[in-house]
Amino acid sequence: MKFWKPLSKFRYSDERNEFKYHTDFSIDPGESMEFSIDGVPWIREKVPEGKVYKIHFEMAVEIFDKE
Repeated sequence: MKFWKPLSKFRYSDERNEFKYHTDFSIDPGESMEFSIDGVPWIREKVPEGKVYKIHFEMAVEIFDKE
């Protein structure tokens, strides 16, 4: 795995109660990645031989009061 933009967290918007995660990276043949929430996998990717996956990951989180 190679990172060319390390994972950062920053305020996304002054108008909303929101922040954002952002990173750019690549995974090489045979490597894999998994994104899970509370132990439940949502995204699983394994790179096939002869390929490289370049990934731009961005996730915005908006916070609300529980009703």
